[in-house]
Amino acid sequence: MITTVLIVDDNRNVRDAWKHLLRRIPNVEIVGEASDGEEAVTLALRHRPGLILMDISMPRVDGFEATKRIRSAAPDTRIIVVTADADASLAAAAIQIGAHGFVSKAAASTEIPQAMDALARGEAFVSPLAQQASDHLLRGSGFSTSPRYGIVGSMSPPLTSSEYRLLVQHSPVMIWRSGLDALCDYFNETWLAFTGRTMEQEIGNGWAEGVHPDDFDRCVAHYLDYFHRREPFEMEYRLRRHDGEYRWIFDRGTPFSDDAGVFAGYIGSCVDVDERRKAQDAQQQHNQEQLALAQDFEKWILAIVSHDIRDPLGTILFAARRLQDVADATGVAKKHADIVERGVRRIQDIVGDLLDLAREREGAGIPIDRKPTDLSAVCRQIIDDLEAIARGRTITFDCDGDGTGAWDEHRVVQAISNLASNAVRHGTPGSAVRVRLTGDGQQVAVEIRNRGTIPSELLPRIFEPFRSGRHYASRGDGLGLGLFIAKAIARAHGGGLEVNSENDETMFRLVLPRQTPTSLADV
Repeated sequence: MITTVLIVDDNRNVRDAWKHLLRRIPNVEIVGEASDGEEAVTLALRHRPGLILMDISMPRVDGFEATKRIRSAAPDTRIIVVTADADASLAAAAIQIGAHGFVSKAAASTEIPQAMDALARGEAFVSPLAQQASDHLLRGSGFSTSPRYGIVGSMSPPLTSSEYRLLVQHSPVMIWRSGLDALCDYFNETWLAFTGRTMEQEIGNGWAEGVHPDDFDRCVAHYLDYFHRREPFEMEYRLRRHDGEYRWIFDRGTPFSDDAGVFAGYIGSCVDVDERRKAQDAQQQHNQEQLALAQDFEKWILAIVSHDIRDPLGTILFAARRLQDVADATGVAKKHADIVERGVRRIQDIVGDLLDLAREREGAGIPIDRKPTDLSAVCRQIIDDLEAIARGRTITFDCDGDGTGAWDEHRVVQAISNLASNAVRHGTPGSAVRVRLTGDGQQVAVEIRNRGTIPSELLPRIFEPFRSGRHYASRGDGLGLGLFIAKAIARAHGGGLEVNSENDETMFRLVLPRQTPTSLADV
């Protein structure tokens, strides 16, 4: 069985050393390497390695944060933290956030191969130092390990109960314990120093008095939910420090068993992540401000488009029509006037698309004016127009139902014309385009089929604005708003637009609820 490995360290020399070491181990395949935590998360989700060797101190995103993200998105991936700082508190923190082991870089040449062997057996590997951190840290206070974690590794000589007690009591990580009643019965000195309270004040539910009021209900409910399920949990909440300041805390709790293997409660550890949370909040605020500026800019542009451009276009169109009426024996003036008029119509179409986009984004939706309409006549007119400009292409129309109802004829023409012209433009050259109308008492559907398929990477987002681009845009290689607006038109009528593209055929299906003139009058 091949063990796939991702190497994560910001030092190239270290990565090269690990690669050299791993290449000497049978059945190991290196699937990638990353120089920071952000890149590690991306590669881990792409390659889904069986094991990740993770450094801690790295730029952008450190190893702890990367481990949390990867364990959340890819729980089957094993992570071994390998760091130059062989500190017990770091080992404890690594195990608590979900790492499967902690290896000192000084001992990596011997412990990494041991980790490979353990992984092949379906077990986790923990170095002697990390073993101390993972044995629930305090045998002398009633904690014990559970065989279900499959921890391998040994200490010689083992720590005494007094040493375990000192390790936990003076750890820089805040540690708590709860019993079978879910009430906390122990906090280490680090916790008490952080809160500035005594053990008597914190035990039971006393600790919850320091939780921020806005986080209290969520925090307690989350803890009790996982306690009753006897599953490990993670959460972040604000805890009041001794100086009165609320600080964001990352809390990870794990169920533990007594020496007989019977569930005995929970043990947890907490680290202060306030700086990270504040940085994230600041970035989120910055992003929101940038989004607001972009939206304001968009509104400003649309105001220009809707007024400062539309008005001159109307003037140009009027002048072009006057030129068409000028006596001209050669016909040159009329020819150029026709070109101007077509250009104006094209710009007006673009302006209209942009205004429709703005209405959709603001939630107003595309306005419609329902009137008695015959979709079969609409389809025949669109096909006649397309045949005039798409010579050599066969466009068929089958009407298998009553096409009358109450719709906005202008908008429906816009939608169906876009779909049909797309089929002509993007279908297999020379192949036929088939339009079919069906209907029952409740709705009418128009299907447009052509040979050829839409690229698979484009299909999931084909109806998003500006996504179709040159591949499947309306009105030539334009803005990529045609399909977005066609779907918005369907939605404004209470209908829908769907696409299916497979087996060398693409089919768009526009569905419109049938609202007859009688039912419209009733409304």
